[in-house]
Amino acid sequence: MAYLNERPWDRDSNGILWRRMPSRPGKGKPQYGKVHFLRQRQAMDALLCQVCGRPAGKDATADGLLWLLGENPDDLTNWPAEMVTGHPPVCLSCAWLSVGACPHLRKQYAAVRVRRFSLIGVHGVLYRPGHPKPVPDD
Repeated sequence: MAYLNERPWDRDSNGILWRRMPSRPGKGKPQYGKVHFLRQRQAMDALLCQVCGRPAGKDATADGLLWLLGENPDDLTNWPAEMVTGHPPVCLSCAWLSVGACPHLRKQYAAVRVRRFSLIGVHGVLYRPGHPKPVPDD
């Protein structure tokens, strides 16, 4: 599967094709709960704060980078050694902003510092060839 006029940023470093979204930094209002795929991918790859887009490592301590985990029970799977999240880290000042503004975090959240981490995958849908268009694959 590919876009007709594919651009270098349509795929990540592993060759995975991502859905296109407009990128207009600084314009519009946050849409909490809706992931902007390009920004999310860039934030995870470069460990940027998911709110301000600056390096989250600027607030790192000996205990590691800061992550906010919300009410999604999947965030705490195999806690703590094999925890998995699809959310990028945050810087300390944006963490306070996030817990007050984001509905996902308002009811319940955990702030954790993580020393060791790795990117392990992409959450999405696999497709197989089909006619007249590709078909989602289980």
